[in-house]
Amino acid sequence: MPSPSLAILGAGLAGLSLAEALIHQGFPATDLLIVDPIRPGAGASGIPGALVHPLPGRSLRPKPGYGEAFAFTCTWLQQWPQHLWRTTQVLRLAPNPEGRERMAQSLAQARSESPDHPLLAQVQTLDAATLQVLWPGLTAEQAFAVPARTVHLKALITHLSTHLKQQDHTFITPEHLAVNTTPGGWALTTPQGRETVAQLVLTPGIALNTWFPQLRLSQVHGEVQILHQPAWNGVEVALSGSGHLAPLPDGSWVAGATFYRAEQPGSAAEARTWIGHRLGHLVPHWESAQEQQIWHGQRTVIVPDREPVAGAVPGYPHLWVLSGLAARGLLWGPLLAHHMAHSLMGETVVWPAAVRPERLPPQSWELASIGW
Repeated sequence: MPSPSLAILGAGLAGLSLAEALIHQGFPATDLLIVDPIRPGAGASGIPGALVHPLPGRSLRPKPGYGEAFAFTCTWLQQWPQHLWRTTQVLRLAPNPEGRERMAQSLAQARSESPDHPLLAQVQTLDAATLQVLWPGLTAEQAFAVPARTVHLKALITHLSTHLKQQDHTFITPEHLAVNTTPGGWALTTPQGRETVAQLVLTPGIALNTWFPQLRLSQVHGEVQILHQPAWNGVEVALSGSGHLAPLPDGSWVAGATFYRAEQPGSAAEARTWIGHRLGHLVPHWESAQEQQIWHGQRTVIVPDREPVAGAVPGYPHLWVLSGLAARGLLWGPLLAHHMAHSLMGETVVWPAAVRPERLPPQSWELASIGW
């Protein structure tokens, strides 16, 4: 078997979707090596349920690139089995009249600035009577409906990993890894041996700061709660306000997420209290919902703009990065993996300005002693 010519370090959503995009574009699977210290989806990509929509944040004004990224994700999901994802709407709720007014103003301003924006044409303003039809008993006077998708992300990662194994790529989980530059490429040394590759892509998730310690990052903890509530059967829409509550393809619900900066994760009891406080007053039958799981994870957020980073690493030939997806992995990940695959195959790609490494200070890309 020939030696691989390209290595991806990290087997979360970023790494696996990149590998899938490369093979889809005709890159030989036998030339591809994926390396992860644990297993596919061991980090934040192992979250059991996720909600993705194109207008995260406190306004309804699309950020640059979000519409294109969401449209790409919707198309990308269609290639995977229907039990892994579902089409829905998310009802954007404001906690008070002032918040609703701010959201309405942001939507009106965005429409005045971009009257032909296809995403904005899909946003609907719903009154209390319409909301009662969509979700009987919902305690909200107004909401803004936005197109969305819910995904069994952990199951999707498993499906992606299985799909890739059938393509004859090489996947290893070494206990130790050392990475060094070589003429024209990179050397990867593990207890099992040494591989030299021409191109190296870093998709390390929360380990990004070990590679680039000068990069300004914030580590954010969080939990989601997986619930089962027969009284919610037939409700097809998700909620997003002080948290989110979204229907998953198997009939369960994902609620959350908590976000906090701390050295240690919070307890399951604290997570239940936080999620219930934020969401329980909105919907009926919250107290009788049956908990199936509390999931804890940690995400890396790039400071100060909270956007991911994707592209060639400045100052290091043949080194690429796709990381810092934080809570927007499904929003940005598939599109950025697509762009990365085309770049690695020698094509010219116009990267979204929001994700380019060059937007950050040059010292951010001082590479540390690398490996684990």
